[in-house]
Formats: sequence, structure tokens, C-alpha cells
Amino acid sequence: MRFSAQQNYDEYAITCNVRAKNIVGTQKAAAKRIEGVLLERADWWSSGPYSLRVLAKMGHPYARRRMSLKTGRTGRKTKVYAMRVGQKFPNRINVQSGDFRNSWKTRVSRGPNKLIVELSNDSEHAKYLTKAGTSKMVPRNPLAGIMRESRKKVFDIERQVIPDAVRGSGRAFGSITPGRLRKAFVTGWRVGTAIGGIG
Repeated sequence: MRFSAQQNYDEYAITCNVRAKNIVGTQKAAAKRIEGVLLERADWWSSGPYSLRVLAKMGHPYARRRMSLKTGRTGRKTKVYAMRVGQKFPNRINVQSGDFRNSWKTRVSRGPNKLIVELSNDSEHAKYLTKAGTSKMVPRNPLAGIMRESRKKVFDIERQVIPDAVRGSGRAFGSITPGRLRKAFVTGWRVGTAIGGIG
């Protein structure tokens, strides 16, 4: 009795090389889509409806004097606001001059196994809109809302990079089809996404 096994290492090597090159193109396409998601959410979180005049009539609801700390039964302190105003209060930012809303930017950088899309805002107002707040204003962190709402869409786009690269290489290499290599590519390539903060 004789046992024989046929290996197609050369075919695998050629196929892997072609599909690895395709990942670069699919990464670029993914980066564009991720940038679009982040900028769209950043625009919404910077487009609150209240003018300075309306906020003054409300008694300045974002002032620290309207926030107090409440101690629970376990001793844990939580923030309590005297007046809640608007959608996603207090992290949604109301449009005044429009400078903050118009200052969102994205930057893409790539490493061998990762794609980084950074979202930043260089407006003068950005340094005050953080989870620390200021001496007069309660903490306001629009980036937290942007990231929370973008995370699933960004993950879905990122997860599609490998299948797109495998599909994009076609079936020109005989028995090594996209279906057979998909698992190998998913475990062999780690495509990660990091979202930067307000800078």
C-alpha cells in the first residue's frame, strides 16, 4: 500500500502575495469610509440647537453651579445636574460661531498590520470641551459620544478589509479560492483601528 499527498506550496505563495498586496488597496478604501463615519458623527455632536441667548434665558445650564455631587448608599459619588437641556446633554455642543464644528479633521496612518484613523479638533474651544471641564463649566466630552456611536460602524468596516482583499484577487490561482484562504487571512493579518482624541 502506498500513501501520497500533493502539496501546492508555490500556488499558495503566489496567491498569498497577490492577496497581501490587495490588502493595501482595501485598507485605503476602508480608511476613507471610516473618516466619513467619524466626521459625520463629529458634525452631529457639534450641531446642538441652542444659541447663547437661549442658554442665558435657561440660566446657563452648563455652569458648574448647576452641578452637584450626590453620595449614594455605597459611598460612590455621582454628578447631578439641576437642569438637563437638549439631546445627549451635556456632551452635545451647541453651535455658536461654528468654529468648533468646522475644525474637525481626520488623519490616516498605516503600519504593516494596522490602520489608524485619528479624529482631532484644533479649535480654540476644543481644550475646554473635555471630561475634566473648566472651573466654570461642567465636564463636556463630545469625543466620548462620537466614539461610542461610531464604534460599531468602524468595526464593521475594519472587519471587511480581509474579505474584500480576498475577493478582489479573484479566482485566477486554481484550487486556492477566496473561501479557502479567508480563514488563513483572518488569523494571519490583524487589522486594527484606533481613534485619536481632541488635540
